[in-house]
Amino acid sequence: MKPLDNLFDGLINRWLVACSIALLRIGMGLVFLGSGVLKFFPVSALLRSWPRVPPTC
Repeated sequence: MKPLDNLFDGLINRWLVACSIALLRIGMGLVFLGSGVLKFFPVSALLRSWPRVPPTC
């Protein structure tokens, strides 16, 4: 069982080393794109139309 664990650890490690920077760039790009898209929509009008739910303790 131990050699199989080491094999998977090595595969995961190599995949993360190879792909982590690209995945980080894609994720940050999506966040910036989403925040930029929100500028074109009146979000405050949408939030005013939602029913208000009082907080519960």
